[in-house]
Amino acid sequence: MDIILDIVSSSIGFYFCLGYFLIWLSNTIADHLKKRRVSQYHSLRAKERLKFRDKFLREFIQENDFPSDNRREHILNDYKDLKSLREGLDTGKIASIELVMTYIYESANKSHRLGALADINYKYAKKMAMELDLELQEGRIRGPLHGIPISLKDELTLEGTLSTNGLIALSDNLQLTDGCVARVIKEMGGIPFVKSNVPQLLMIPETDNNIFGLACNPRDPDRTPGGSSGGEAALIASRGSPAGIGTDIGGSIRIPAAFCGLYGFKPSAMRTTFKGNAPLNHEYDDDPYIAVFPVSGPLGRSVDDLIILQKGMISPSVWEEDVFMPPIPFDDDIVEEYSQLTKKIKIGYMKSFWSYKPTDPALAAIDKTIDLLKKAGHEVIEMDADLLYEIPEIYGRTVFLGDDMVSKNLKGEKPLPHYELLTMVGYIPAFLKPVVIWVLSLFGMARESTLLKYSDNKDLESLHIGCLKKLKVCDNHMEYWKENDLDCMILPATGMPPLKHGQSAELLPAFIYTAMLNALDYPAGVIPDVITIKDEHLASTYTDPVFGEDESVKATRECLEGSKGLGMAIQVATLTGEEEKCLGIMKHIDTLLKK
Repeated sequence: MDIILDIVSSSIGFYFCLGYFLIWLSNTIADHLKKRRVSQYHSLRAKERLKFRDKFLREFIQENDFPSDNRREHILNDYKDLKSLREGLDTGKIASIELVMTYIYESANKSHRLGALADINYKYAKKMAMELDLELQEGRIRGPLHGIPISLKDELTLEGTLSTNGLIALSDNLQLTDGCVARVIKEMGGIPFVKSNVPQLLMIPETDNNIFGLACNPRDPDRTPGGSSGGEAALIASRGSPAGIGTDIGGSIRIPAAFCGLYGFKPSAMRTTFKGNAPLNHEYDDDPYIAVFPVSGPLGRSVDDLIILQKGMISPSVWEEDVFMPPIPFDDDIVEEYSQLTKKIKIGYMKSFWSYKPTDPALAAIDKTIDLLKKAGHEVIEMDADLLYEIPEIYGRTVFLGDDMVSKNLKGEKPLPHYELLTMVGYIPAFLKPVVIWVLSLFGMARESTLLKYSDNKDLESLHIGCLKKLKVCDNHMEYWKENDLDCMILPATGMPPLKHGQSAELLPAFIYTAMLNALDYPAGVIPDVITIKDEHLASTYTDPVFGEDESVKATRECLEGSKGLGMAIQVATLTGEEEKCLGIMKHIDTLLKK
């Protein structure tokens, strides 16, 4: 009798487990099929949207009058930055309508061919240009951007345009109101006339997605303009926009600026607004950033462009809307003081960090800047990079949250190959992680194994550890800064020239130099083209003594091949909240470099 009961109970247990497994399997298959159907629907809608945009673009170009070729070239060559554009408009040498139509023409042609465009706002821009011309004639000026066209990154919400974040699931995400950034630009008299392309999910340093496609670098179409504000940089660098606004959580403004020969600025989180920007998941009002915060910031053709735009985004109207922004006015006197620098300052510099060794051109840009600062009488010291040793771990625990971050937002859309490592993280059970980390290290992927070690999208304890480590690193670095009485720090903008398309998967660790300043929440700006690469044989000489012949070293050598003629940038950073000081020192260094 006992034997029969044992058989029955074991059979019940077996069939219970089998039933549970079949229910799980059927639910998984049903969920997969549902996501696939939804993704196919959104994919079709995305193609329709793109066709509609291109049709409208062609019709607008055909149906409207534009300044002559000579007039357009005159505007583009003689009024290259916001300061000169303001002077031209105020003196009547140019009109807003011809300025706007010039940039519409350029953005719809060369910039469009480079894949820089997302959505367009041409009808609104033409209408506003005519209105603002009339206001200017009557002596009414809304602000420093009165009558000037300005481009916005896709993520920044603008009434009547799409904000897709590079996701097919958001290809119908038409904005009914302006976000805070767009409202500020309009208050300043600016005319948001176009939205720029972004990478899928906004999380990689190159720009490609399944809606608007691949964006190319105007300096070399075989290379990326960077990301995630890559479309914005490509648009400005190809003369499709005079200046614009991007966003940054790990270098998304500064990397594209460096790659495309532009100036870019990332303010600290407390001195800018992110309110109203489109979240990755449209089911929520915002994205849940906990330790490292995204910020909005400017890209332009001069430090003055950055100053004008950054000053405008620190305004009373923003303080009223964004409760996280303290009402601290922008101080022009501080900018002026540090741009002239009649007194001597103390500057710290960092040349290398353990997770990625910069290439020789990146180091040469730092050396040139240091030499000029010494000759100008400033004191320069090398900083202790080991104080920031845990920054990659902080990012792994708090920002790169594995497959959950990717698959939940993709909603069935196939991820780009660049996300292979991040998606892999979510599928590896915790007990197998040590084995996989060991195998990756064995096959020359030690950097990737480091990211895997600290990326865990399910463990709240890991996230908590990341937050605590971030606070500790910030405290220690600020204490070191004050002990040494530093005014600013200088470091590479990127460790290598612009990536060739598809290289971000192998070279993600290389962008630690921008990411560390997000983790520290320091304001930071890029000064482009400090040096021009002249050596054709750099690739064969690059090595990394820490990681040996791994995939990142091989990818770096490939990136260096054919890089002759490209420029290398530097970063300048100051303590949290010192935006004016950072911009002033940037202007001073830029003046020294141009002399």
